[in-house]
Amino acid sequence: MSNTAKTGIAIIIVILIILIGWVWYAAQKSTAPVAPVTQTQSAPPGPSNTPGSPTAGTGLSASGDTSDAALGTDAAAIDGQMSGLSSDSASADADQSAIQ
Repeated sequence: MSNTAKTGIAIIIVILIILIGWVWYAAQKSTAPVAPVTQTQSAPPGPSNTPGSPTAGTGLSASGDTSDAALGTDAAAIDGQMSGLSSDSASADADQSAIQ
């Protein structure tokens, strides 16, 4: 048998040994016991304000107040927030078009 044939057979044997070892390792790894994962759930954050107090930083009236004055205050606060959102959106659009 020539040296080339012996070298070819040796390479094939080495590759087979590596392949068998890899398959054995993968099988051992997949059957290894897995520690259970414990998840702690926390309650979602509640409102930062207490019932009956003004909603902090929004300009809205107290949460339990349903009077006409409170509704007017809420409508004005929402209008202010919407105009702020519109100006923020226009600013973002202008920035985006300046980038392009």
